[in-house]
Amino acid sequence: MPRLLTRLLQGVAVMFIAATIAFLLIHSLPGDAFSDIAANPNVSPEAVARYRARFHSNDEPVALYWNWLQSVARGDLLHSTWGERPVSRVIADHLPATLQLMSLAFIASMAGGILLGAWQGAHAGAPAERIASKLSVGVISIPDFWLAIILLLIFALKLRWFPVGGMNDAPTGSSFTTVALNRLHHFVLPWLSLTLVDVAVISRFQRAAMREVVQQQFLITARAKGVGESDIRWRHALRVAVLPTITIAGMYFPALFVGAVLVETVFAWPGIGRVLTSAIEQRDYFLVSGVVLVGSAMTALGSLLADVMREWADPRVRT
Repeated sequence: MPRLLTRLLQGVAVMFIAATIAFLLIHSLPGDAFSDIAANPNVSPEAVARYRARFHSNDEPVALYWNWLQSVARGDLLHSTWGERPVSRVIADHLPATLQLMSLAFIASMAGGILLGAWQGAHAGAPAERIASKLSVGVISIPDFWLAIILLLIFALKLRWFPVGGMNDAPTGSSFTTVALNRLHHFVLPWLSLTLVDVAVISRFQRAAMREVVQQQFLITARAKGVGESDIRWRHALRVAVLPTITIAGMYFPALFVGAVLVETVFAWPGIGRVLTSAIEQRDYFLVSGVVLVGSAMTALGSLLADVMREWADPRVRT
């Protein structure tokens, strides 16, 4: 428990450091959210000045940062220039879509990667394993956003098996089943875009760990005692070999969040990743800082979850 509490405090520190760096970087850029409006001859300078005063664009950097920290403590994160809504409200409206995508991608990636890697490690050198290994390396070389574009072109635009983007286009008043199936139809391509590459990455870690474990002395002894090969691989070897993969699960969350940002942009998925790209384009600095803060929090929680999973899988860590 003290170890988990320490990791939690470290996560909080990392969260605020990342958000602070993002805040300082975006406020060091020239211009603000109202630069384009100010260039419009149909908008009076007085109107632009009122907007800049309302959103603290004229404040000194130190005062602006202090104001932002106070807003973080209050939980409102100031107001977004995007629709003039509280940043916390904008994030709350779009976060569930991102959590749905990331959580199901994480579960599928871990389960698929561990099982595929364990099978590869247990059958190292077999023709099927060599083919699977080469395919995994090939998939790893494809960035998430590029895979998303490929899937979009083939299965949405060419074959028209799936919708081009969005989350739901069921008619108003549709039944629960119709809406659920419609959302699932929209969900498949973004989910595959996040999952396929990560399954390949995790399987490589699991393959290496499994190959090392199956050669250890305690499994050789088990074979000599007549324990079946299936039990050796899937009950004894996998239980030990999965521990390094669980450890890297915490480091996997930042990459998953970045991948979600890119995939949401490609498929117009209404999550905070799409909000972040729109906020950057519109130079909505408070919204960018808020999304980075939430992304850092998700990363910290992912790291903490990996520690909990490791303690559950390996009692030696608790001592």
